[in-house]
Amino acid sequence: SSSSIETPREKVAGNKAYAEKKYSEAIKHYSALLRHAAPFPAHTREKEGAPPLRSVALSNRAACRLKLGDFEAAVKDCSDALEVYPAYEKALFRRGEAYRGLKKWKEALTDMR
Repeated sequence: SSSSIETPREKVAGNKAYAEKKYSEAIKHYSALLRHAAPFPAHTREKEGAPPLRSVALSNRAACRLKLGDFEAAVKDCSDALEVYPAYEKALFRRGEAYRGLKKWKEALTDMR
């Protein structure tokens, strides 16, 4: 069974920065969130049924990288998120968008199916 932890403040701060279109600031918070999640088992979640915190942090950071046009880094973050939690639709969709940004149409189509 997966353990759960309360929502770390880094996630709250990252989400707020993202909402305010401060993407570089949000990346810093999500990177801190990954450091925060590091000591926990890979599948630690905020609540039962939620994606693992590590995957959420990576996928959210990828969303920021997409907004900044850093598609290569977004692909990597999404792939890392999917490694922890292969069923993460949001990370798959974001990776598809990143592939589209890189004009890698075949990979984009595969992810967005």
